[in-house]
Amino acid sequence: MAHQLLLNAQGSSGFVEPGAMSDGLSKTWPLQHGKPRDLSSFIPRQYKGVVQLTIAIAQFKKEFTVYCRTQPSLDLSILDNAIAELQRDLGRGKEPAWSHFQRDFLQNPQRHSLEKRYLSGFYSYTLAGYLQANQNPESGRHFADAYGQLRPFATNLANTARFILAVKMNWFRLLETCGHASQFQGANVFFNKWPVRSKTRDGFFAPRFDSESGLWIDPFTELYLLAIFSFLCQASALSRNNPLPLGRNSR
Repeated sequence: MAHQLLLNAQGSSGFVEPGAMSDGLSKTWPLQHGKPRDLSSFIPRQYKGVVQLTIAIAQFKKEFTVYCRTQPSLDLSILDNAIAELQRDLGRGKEPAWSHFQRDFLQNPQRHSLEKRYLSGFYSYTLAGYLQANQNPESGRHFADAYGQLRPFATNLANTARFILAVKMNWFRLLETCGHASQFQGANVFFNKWPVRSKTRDGFFAPRFDSESGLWIDPFTELYLLAIFSFLCQASALSRNNPLPLGRNSR
């Protein structure tokens, strides 16, 4: 069975105290501002298991979980259904059931840290959407939190969230990873590749979002993506009679 390495932090000045592996090893390192602490020498080269790190400085406390050469599985059917249920009220103009989601998933001890991070990302995304709909300036911070939490995941829902955030936050370079058949490919071409030659203008897919089976998107961003698609379709039609590249300011 794989060993478990526990790293705990405590102390007003901030220091990391690794808890024992199965063989009882332990060590304490002080942390100083501006001086990184390398813990790699303490972790065996062929270590396989979980590294749990808690850093506490004064009243601040932050927990991290690192999976070394192993990771738990994600039951996406359960997780994505929970996300769809959370955002369903948002699509109906109502406030989502935050406390129920927190109790049943984010604070559920039966959910491992990877599941909680995935769910936390969509919780932040949904909260940001709700705040934006109510013109709360805190929405931007939560959209940024959502991106950070979802960054390691490559699920369809996580990819969709990243591409939506790329458009909303003007992070257009993130769109470069979308596939040719993606409904975000038109936005990728418009923001990252325009103007393009006429032979590459066809084949864009109209963006379609269904919050009942996918990810909720605010009406403005959805309309924005549709406007880009419409522009590309018109540019494609015009290019049949115009061999020169069409720029955004072409007449």
